[in-house]
Amino acid sequence: MPVVVEFIRNRTKGGNMGCIIGDLKYVIKASNNIANDELKRRELPVLSSHIIIFHIISTNSILFNELQKQLQYSKSTLSDAINKYEKLGIMEKVECPEDKRNIYISLTAEGILILNQLIEIDELIKGQMFAGFNKQQITETEINVNKMMKNLV
Repeated sequence: MPVVVEFIRNRTKGGNMGCIIGDLKYVIKASNNIANDELKRRELPVLSSHIIIFHIISTNSILFNELQKQLQYSKSTLSDAINKYEKLGIMEKVECPEDKRNIYISLTAEGILILNQLIEIDELIKGQMFAGFNKQQITETEINVNKMMKNLV
């Protein structure tokens, strides 16, 4: 059963009524399902949990340690992901000329093409998520989500 249908059935039965953590869990799960379906349909070699890596790197290069800090991934987890994408030719590692212990991570031309598709997937998810919302409601929701994130750190 699709996650959204399950969510609506639970809400109408009083399943998660008033439980914001449960509600957010369903939003995240539904979003991940859409992302996974789109990644598979487009035959993109990216895990949905790694989409954020591409968004952070974007069209710039970033130090490995800074990326790891932003993502809060373990060094080994992030290193494994970057090595995977480097072997696929969509990310590259470059030693920092000033300090050879530091490594810059960037997207290759192929990686940027993939990033553009990931942005399209993100827009698709937002389109479904915000269906029936007017522009003001979308803006207010985005502002409030950002406030919630700041409150929790």
